[in-house]
Amino acid sequence: MRFSGPRTGALGVATTPTLARQMAANLFSLEPAAVTAAQAEDALKELLNVACGDYLHELEGNEPIYDSPYPP
Repeated sequence: MRFSGPRTGALGVATTPTLARQMAANLFSLEPAAVTAAQAEDALKELLNVACGDYLHELEGNEPIYDSPYPP
């Protein structure tokens, strides 16, 4: 996940397919065997989104952290 603004950078996450499926199963209330590859990818993206937001908030507090693609 790339971000730019007062802070510019990128965060990533790497895991095994098994762990990604287990995370998605927990997120979507499914059995791991029922999780599709797309659902596993979505779960990792959501984890990264939350982790990136928390990390940047810890760095900058309540100040604007990144440039939003959406106008105010």
